[in-house]
Amino acid sequence: MIDLDALVNLREMNADETNFILSSWLKSLRAHSVYFGSVPDQIYYEAHGESIKATLECSNVLVVTPRDSPDIVVGYLVYENRSDKYVILHYCYVKNSFRRMGIAKLLANQVIDDRPVYVTHLTNKIQMKDLRFNPYFFKQENI
Repeated sequence: MIDLDALVNLREMNADETNFILSSWLKSLRAHSVYFGSVPDQIYYEAHGESIKATLECSNVLVVTPRDSPDIVVGYLVYENRSDKYVILHYCYVKNSFRRMGIAKLLANQVIDDRPVYVTHLTNKIQMKDLRFNPYFFKQENI
């Protein structure tokens, strides 16, 4: 078993990491979602990109970096705490070479407690129980 605490740091996103988060979210969602994979490129990248930017402005983003390379993001979780009522998980991403090490679970465990958990983006990679899908918690801009 890998001791992730010895290998990684958890921290809030820095502003200069926004482009990486936007790009990786768009590309991985498109690759792992039948629904988003069917939207024409121009519409998807423009419209969903604007919605992600709006979501990032009002959400928390927790990133994982290697302990010895704190400037390299290997994964992240975009989420919102809605007071005592519930938690919204917008998107979780882990780079391919770091998957299946427990990083997504580590991220989720930082924000999930006994409150209900809603997700705004379902992909074929989600393996958590008791999630409530509600895409309407995702920020939509008038496009």
